[in-house]
Amino acid sequence: MKKKLTLIILLLLPATLMAWQASISGKVSSINHNEPLAGVIIKVKGSPQVTTTDSLGKFSIRVNQENEVLELSYLGFKPLSVNAKIGQVLSLQLSPDINALQEVVVSTGLQRLPKERSTGSFVQINQELLIGR
Repeated sequence: MKKKLTLIILLLLPATLMAWQASISGKVSSINHNEPLAGVIIKVKGSPQVTTTDSLGKFSIRVNQENEVLELSYLGFKPLSVNAKIGQVLSLQLSPDINALQEVVVSTGLQRLPKERSTGSFVQINQELLIGR
């Protein structure tokens, strides 16, 4: 009897552990062009679990609780926090974080030369030039 009980417990243990190691998956894209975003960092809040999206914007992350908060971050986009449930397939869109670039100063770090003494071709980069590209 003891052997049968031990055998049943050993057979049910992996299924119980797998239930606690479920996952949440989905796809992340840009809200402007609906293009997939590769390399978006996805973190489970309050947990060391972290993953990134693949080249198609898809991800899958293991979670331990039924309801989790996912935190998404990507360079040039606003961070996003989302409530998600185990087994849920998400379709998420990130908004661009637009910061106007006012002025860029380029220096050699060694000296500062006036325009009259400089030789070669120089262009002052401004917002109009950057927008035109």
